[in-house]
Amino acid sequence: MGDRIQRSVFVCTFSPDTLAESRQRLAGMIDATTDAVHILPVCAACWSKMIVLGQADREPDSPTGQPC
Repeated sequence: MGDRIQRSVFVCTFSPDTLAESRQRLAGMIDATTDAVHILPVCAACWSKMIVLGQADREPDSPTGQPC
């Protein structure tokens, strides 16, 4: 059905500048031989179609902008 990649998952919204800074900081924190960071863009249109089960909340950081 799919490949399990989740260990710790964070949902964040970033401006382009904040994304670049976060990416740089993460690159300096991980061991590239053993660690993996997946950064997945989600446009506002796709975000609005997200299915949330349980107590998760997607509203506080809901992105705005152009669809994919």
